[in-house]
Amino acid sequence: MKKILDFVPGHLLLLFVLGIVLQFYGSIISSQTIGFGLVILVALVVYGFAKRFLFVVFLPLGMLFLFVEQNPEYHFSKYQNEVNPLKIKITEVLGATKYSHKYYAEIVQVATVKTVGLVLLNLEKDTLLAPLQVGDFLLTKKSIGSLRKAINPFSFDYADYLYKKNIRGQLFLKAKEFVPLEEIKLSWVRSADYFRNYIIERLKVYLQNEEVLGMTKAMILGQRDDLSTSILENYKNAGVMHILAVSGLHVGILLGLLNWLFRPLLFFKKGKNIRLVVVVLCLWCFAFIAGLSSSVVRSVTMFSFVAVGLLFQKRGAIGYSLISSAFVLLLLHPLYVFDVGFQLSYSAVFSILFVQPILARFWKPNYKVLDYFWSLITVSVAAQIGVLPVSLYYFHQFPSLFVFSNLVVIPAVGLILVLGFLVILCSLFAALPNPLIFIYETIIVYLNKFIAWVASYEQFVFKQIYFKEVELGLLSVLLFCFFLFLNTKRVKAFLFFLSTLVLFQMLSIQNKFRHKKTKELVVLDEYKSTVLIENNGGDLLIYQEQNKKSDQNIIAYQTGVGAYAIENRDALPRAISFEGRNILLINEAKLYEVKPKLVDVLLLCNSTKVNLERCIERLQPELVIADGSNYPYLKELWERTCKQYKIPFYDTADGAYILKP
Repeated sequence: MKKILDFVPGHLLLLFVLGIVLQFYGSIISSQTIGFGLVILVALVVYGFAKRFLFVVFLPLGMLFLFVEQNPEYHFSKYQNEVNPLKIKITEVLGATKYSHKYYAEIVQVATVKTVGLVLLNLEKDTLLAPLQVGDFLLTKKSIGSLRKAINPFSFDYADYLYKKNIRGQLFLKAKEFVPLEEIKLSWVRSADYFRNYIIERLKVYLQNEEVLGMTKAMILGQRDDLSTSILENYKNAGVMHILAVSGLHVGILLGLLNWLFRPLLFFKKGKNIRLVVVVLCLWCFAFIAGLSSSVVRSVTMFSFVAVGLLFQKRGAIGYSLISSAFVLLLLHPLYVFDVGFQLSYSAVFSILFVQPILARFWKPNYKVLDYFWSLITVSVAAQIGVLPVSLYYFHQFPSLFVFSNLVVIPAVGLILVLGFLVILCSLFAALPNPLIFIYETIIVYLNKFIAWVASYEQFVFKQIYFKEVELGLLSVLLFCFFLFLNTKRVKAFLFFLSTLVLFQMLSIQNKFRHKKTKELVVLDEYKSTVLIENNGGDLLIYQEQNKKSDQNIIAYQTGVGAYAIENRDALPRAISFEGRNILLINEAKLYEVKPKLVDVLLLCNSTKVNLERCIERLQPELVIADGSNYPYLKELWERTCKQYKIPFYDTADGAYILKP
C-alpha cells in the first residue's frame, strides 16, 4: 500500500482531478488565459524547471483539458440563437416514457456550419414512425431550449446531471417537426447497437418470462428499461443495485472467469502474453455485445489495464494499472470525474485492493469453504466501505444487509453471466435447449425472490441521509486515514484520523443546529397538485390533497432539512397562518367570507375560476402565488392582472416559493 501511495502518477492524477473540479466550479481558465499559460509552460521547459514544477503543472493541465472539452471551437451553442435548420445525429438511446422517446444526440450541423455538442432529445411517440437507432440522422428547424434547473428544494437536479455529461440543451420534437434523413454513417457504436438489438429479438423468441428477459438485458446487454419499479426498489434496498447495470462488478467477474478458462494457454511458450491478448479481446467483445455504451467502455478499459497488471504478478501492479486507466480515461473525457458510475467503480476497486487485505488479516480460516465465504464477506465489506461516501451523497441511504445479500449475489452473478452467454450464443444459432432455459430462468427468478425477501426488512435500510460535498470529502478522508492507520500503525495517520473525525462531528452538529433554527413555509411546484410544507425547526407539517400523493419532492425536502417529526394533512386548509402572515388558498370558483386586509398572500390552486380582479380589490393581498396545479394559460392571465394592480405575482414554475419569517 505504501508503494501505491508513493506512486508519482497517483499524485499527478489527484492534481489533475483537482484541476478539473476547480475549473468546473470556478471557471478559472478562459480563452484569454490559455495563451499566457502555454508561454509559462514553455519557459519552464526551456529553463530546465519542468521536473521541479511537474506537480504544479498538472493542476492547471486538468483545468485546460476540461476547458477544451467544454468549449470546442465549433460548439452549437455559438449558433443556436440563429434561426437555422439543425442536423442531428443520435448517439445513445435512453429509456422511453409514456409519451416520448428519449435520446442523447449530437448537433452535427447548424445550417451549413459543421458543429459539435450534445443535447437531450425528446421525440413524441408516433405509431407511424419507428424509434430511432444510434447513428440515425434527422433534420429540424426547432430551436434548442435550455436545460431546466431543479425548482424544488433538495430535489434531483437533472439539468446539473446532464451538464456534467457535457449536454448543454434539449429539444422537444413532435412527429411533424422533424424529417428523418436517409444518411447513415457506419460506426462501431452503431454496429454494436444493431447487434445488441438483434440479440434481444432472438432472446424474445426463447425467453417467455418477461422478468428473466429484463434481467438478461440489464445484466448482460446493458439495458434495464424493462425492469419493473418493484425489482429496482428491491435491489436498491438490498444494497445490490449495481448488478442491474453492466458495471465493474460484471467485468471483474468476467475477467476472473476468462483467466481461469484460458489457463491451459500458460503451458505454451509466452502463454501469459497470449492469454492476456485473448482475455482483453474477449472483454472488448463483451463491450460490443453490451452496445459500447460509455459506462461499459469505461469498465472494460479499467479491467483491461487490470489484466495487464495481473500479467506482471508483482505487488502493487494492479494498483498502478488502475491509476493508469483512470488517467487515460480522464485525459480523453475529463467530465468522467463527475460520473457516478466512474466514481463508484474506482472507489470500489481501490477499496477492495487496499481495505480487503486489512480485513482479511483479522481471521485466517482453516477450511477452504470457510475461507471462501470469509473472502466474499471481506470483499463485499471493502467494496461497500469504498463506495459509502459516494452512495450517501447520491442516494442518501445505507442498506445494512449488503453483506448478507452479496454472499448470494456475487456467486449468482458469475453463474448468470456464464449461462447468459450460453443462452445468447445458442439463441443466435437457433439451438437453445429447453433444459438450459429452465435452469437459467430458475436461477434468475429465485435470485429476485431472495432479493425481495432481503429488501422486505426495511428497518435495516437507513434512509434520508443528506450529504453535501463537504461531508463527502471529509468522510472519504476519514475512512482513508482510519485504514491507513490499521495498515501502518503510524501515529500521524491516527492523528489525521482523529482530526478529521472531530471536523466531521463539528460539521454534523452545525448542520443540526442550523436545521433547528429553520422556519419556513414552502409551496412546492407539483404537476397538477398542491403541496405545502411548514417547517418549524425540523418538525414538518405537510398539506396536500387526499388521493394526490406526490412523495418524491417531499422526501427530498425531508432528507435535505433532516426532518425530526413529520405530520401529514390529507386535505388542503382554506387558510394558513405562518409567523404572523396569513395565506389564503383559493381552489374553487367561490370566495370565502374573509375580511379585507387580513390576507397577506393569495395562493391560487387547481385552475380556479375565481375572479382574480374582484379578489384583489376586496382582499388587497401583498403577493399572489400560482402553483403547478394550474393551467399555464391561466397563470399568464393572472400575471397580467397582477401587473395592472401593481401586485407581485409568483409562478412556482420558476422555483418553489419559500416564505420565511
